[in-house]
Amino acid sequence: MGSGTILHVNAVGLMAAIEEGLDPVLRGRPFVVANEGSARAVVLDVSHLAHREGLRRGMPLALVCNLVPGLAVRPPRAELYRGAEERLWRIALEYTPLVERAGPGHLFIDLSGTTRLYGAPEDATQRFRSRVLSETGLMPALALSSTKTASKVATRVFRPGGFIALSSGEENLLVRRQPASLLHRGHRRHSRPQRAGSPRDRATGAGTGGACPLHRRLAGQSGAARPPFSLR
Repeated sequence: MGSGTILHVNAVGLMAAIEEGLDPVLRGRPFVVANEGSARAVVLDVSHLAHREGLRRGMPLALVCNLVPGLAVRPPRAELYRGAEERLWRIALEYTPLVERAGPGHLFIDLSGTTRLYGAPEDATQRFRSRVLSETGLMPALALSSTKTASKVATRVFRPGGFIALSSGEENLLVRRQPASLLHRGHRRHSRPQRAGSPRDRATGAGTGGACPLHRRLAGQSGAARPPFSLR
């Protein structure tokens, strides 16, 4: 049985991913994005390695610097991040007008009706992924399913940088295994994506799930080198 056509794009740690792509010194070390000069500075984004150290967005900067001695801090560059999100948006619109923003670095893309142009949804997703990587240096987590909720949950479980296409049976298995906090935090009922420019739904809340047999089918965790970030 094939997967659905609802693709969720989750550019995990978009700010940190861009900073790491621009500064090779940051690769292989934990760092955060924050306004270091502010008296009550909080963390705006964390790198993957910083996340593994237990650091999270919204934590006081003074606290995380105490928790991880020698932690690198980079100031935010809002224009650069907005440019990256706009590039993601424009690439998605080349595949279909049924695209919705669902928060910073998050998109829902409905690939129904695109088979003649781009092949099966799985193939279209791989093409989209290659475009995003080559043009921005970002490697978002991607998930295909028949519902926005299942796709959103999958990108939270299989991040960062993974891609999975779920059958209907796998959707049920994955969602059942997740804690209620992931499924209901900030939950709103999801419709299918609407054409660009229409009202947009927000996705389900944040969180990560435990180990699942679906990990065996997870693609794209090879850690391949990323090209430098660019907004050409």
